[in-house]
Amino acid sequence: MKYVHVAVKVILEKNGKFLLIQRAYPPDANTWDAPGGQQEFGETLEECGIREVKEEIGLDIKLKDFVGFTEIFDPKIERHTILIYYFGKISGGDIILEHEVKDVKWVSKQNILKTKNLRPALREVWKKRK
Repeated sequence: MKYVHVAVKVILEKNGKFLLIQRAYPPDANTWDAPGGQQEFGETLEECGIREVKEEIGLDIKLKDFVGFTEIFDPKIERHTILIYYFGKISGGDIILEHEVKDVKWVSKQNILKTKNLRPALREVWKKRK
């Protein structure tokens, strides 16, 4: 039996710019996205977002507003994931990249959709946000 996975992504803003991370490994290698990852059994969406950001880039955060969701279905690699995006606020820590993250950058609101190799899921959610 195949399963659907749930992932929480957190869009972090600081001084009018938004943090993007560049993924290091396939199937999303070199794409830019918000930090975050798969929800673990027994974990709330909020706990998942907080844990994943800490694991990936070393920052302590608080989740703020729900942004939107989308899903990825790729039968070639048997992947079906629901991606849930939130805005988050940095509450502490320093950016430290773990092995899944190749790079980070801060991007202005006007340039998010102009980012080369922006993950299509983030592009879709960003366009729909209110």
